[in-house]
Amino acid sequence: ARPRPKTRARRSRSTSASSAAMWLGVRRPGSRRSFSAAGVPDDSQSDRDTLWSREEKPSAIQEAVPVRRRRIRSKRPPRHMAHDPEQVAGPALRGLLDWFGFWHGDLRRVATPHELRRLLRPLDEWARRARRYTRFLRGATPRELSSCIRPRGHPEAFRRLGDYLECLERMPRPASVRAVLASDELMHLLLAFMGPQTVGAACCASSRFQMLADSEEVWRQLLHAHWPASQALCKNRGSKSCYAYRVQLARDAAGRCNERDHMGMFDDEGVVEKWMTEQAARYQLMVEMVVGQKVLLALIVDLSYDAEDDDICARVPTDCCCPPVSWDALQDGLRVSLTLIRKEDGKCLVVGDRMEFAVQLDDGDVLLGFGSSPVRVSFDEALYVLSKHPLCDLVLSNRTEHWFLHEASFEPIIREEDESLVGISRISIGLHGVCMRERRGRRGIG
Repeated sequence: ARPRPKTRARRSRSTSASSAAMWLGVRRPGSRRSFSAAGVPDDSQSDRDTLWSREEKPSAIQEAVPVRRRRIRSKRPPRHMAHDPEQVAGPALRGLLDWFGFWHGDLRRVATPHELRRLLRPLDEWARRARRYTRFLRGATPRELSSCIRPRGHPEAFRRLGDYLECLERMPRPASVRAVLASDELMHLLLAFMGPQTVGAACCASSRFQMLADSEEVWRQLLHAHWPASQALCKNRGSKSCYAYRVQLARDAAGRCNERDHMGMFDDEGVVEKWMTEQAARYQLMVEMVVGQKVLLALIVDLSYDAEDDDICARVPTDCCCPPVSWDALQDGLRVSLTLIRKEDGKCLVVGDRMEFAVQLDDGDVLLGFGSSPVRVSFDEALYVLSKHPLCDLVLSNRTEHWFLHEASFEPIIREEDESLVGISRISIGLHGVCMRERRGRRGIG
């Protein structure tokens, strides 16, 4: 029974000898290179000496011991918690650290792994419990949070976390960040990438940042990113002023769209009457009425809106009288000039200049001749586009060159003895084709 252990010892010695022979420079089958005892390839021998086959040196094949290769699961080895203690933080604590401003890897710069594990474990337990009933409404530092939580919330750990945050804020910036700030070319690219709001904020940082933010390189890139075809507008202006011009155009377009939000108000009669009254109260009417060389009226009255007759008019005061004028003289020599005056800035609009007596309507009002046009040819062009709609064309197909010309009429005060004009009670204004003063059943005077 004793020879067996000796046999085992011989086998172990032979195995160790063969493995030692492999690491002492023995060539491996199918390879041209030899390895030293440290496992480093030995290139001292030439390729001519290493060219051999199994038939020439069969002893090398017998001496080589196959090595078991370990399966490589990934290129990067798995990190252990000893190397990355921040893995102790769960999703709740990780989100809280991000909210405080800690980036992944920042805590390892200010504390040892052992200290971080002791700090993060109680905080992770608190964060998992507090996630259900805690909600942050404003920004706070860890030190501020430590003063408003209970002892079970580990306030000391939050104070320690606040100390780490202060240490990180006192640390100098990396050299790469300082290199970017020192390079004008990189700063131009950075500001153009961040957008116009960041560029505007950079102007307040320092004089150098203001110079960089006002540079042509930055605004050329911003203009090309937002409106690529705007270079045609920059012939006589810089990219910054061209960008401001395009922004103003976009704001004007948005303002016109927002102004049309009141379209639904015209469905309510009460709202429309109030709006018409407010708009009419913004103007005054200058009245100049003569017959031949005789001045009948020369005054300025306030404009108002009559909801009963749906009429924009100006009421003449009762104490304002005019010299008596016969109807024959009124028909032949009447000339009336009406001018709208906006109260807020005094800007004037001619309703009609030297309008003549046209006809007396069925209700007794005197209709004057056509006045001026408040619209330009661009408005007629817009009406032409609207006439392409079938429903709009039913009305717009009958329009003439007299459409949208001012019409004016006045209500005369007649003396019954000789049927002479002795005064005027009110003056009404309208537009031909839209709100015409002329009614059916008119009666001509002749």
